[in-house]
Amino acid sequence: MSLLTELEIKTKIPFYVFWKHIIPYTYLLQPKILLHDIRNYVEDMKLIQNIMYCPIFKFFLLLDLLSYHNYSILHCKVEPKLQQLLQRNLLLKNKNNDYLCKYVKQMCSNNNRKRNTNFLWGLMRPNERNTFINEFLLLDE
Repeated sequence: MSLLTELEIKTKIPFYVFWKHIIPYTYLLQPKILLHDIRNYVEDMKLIQNIMYCPIFKFFLLLDLLSYHNYSILHCKVEPKLQQLLQRNLLLKNKNNDYLCKYVKQMCSNNNRKRNTNFLWGLMRPNERNTFINEFLLLDE
């Protein structure tokens, strides 16, 4: 069975859509900025995993990311820096401060910290990631 037939069966997307719309897109060149961002994301995540080798440190990574963006769990106030970061996500783009505050509160109470950490990490730009690593992680050692 060919790969396209398997994908068609598993995803219920017609073969024609794969062949005419998805496959040609996979062969397009991606912008260098996007490729740099992806490479930076992966390399910086590996660096963080090496620094935060202990599970208890990984528990605090989400809190460190939020505090880097001036979020205080006690006051539950989303500062403009964090608001701008969250609004880079298409689903949160036009949300007000109250909604974002509830969203972040849910993010902190959710058990899936790795997913939420990756979500915030992905919204950050490469220079923001580097600054975070230098200010929060490397200074703590």
